[in-house]
Amino acid sequence: MLKGVTQMAQWTTAKIAVVKALIEHTSEFIRLNLPKCITSN
Repeated sequence: MLKGVTQMAQWTTAKIAVVKALIEHTSEFIRLNLPKCITSN
């Protein structure tokens, strides 16, 4: 049972890392590709 918990924790940690990388990639894509908004007060 402990082996199963260890495997699930490793799987979950890997998935979190993948989601974090996807968020960073998406943020970079948006930053580079969307037009810049210029505001003035």
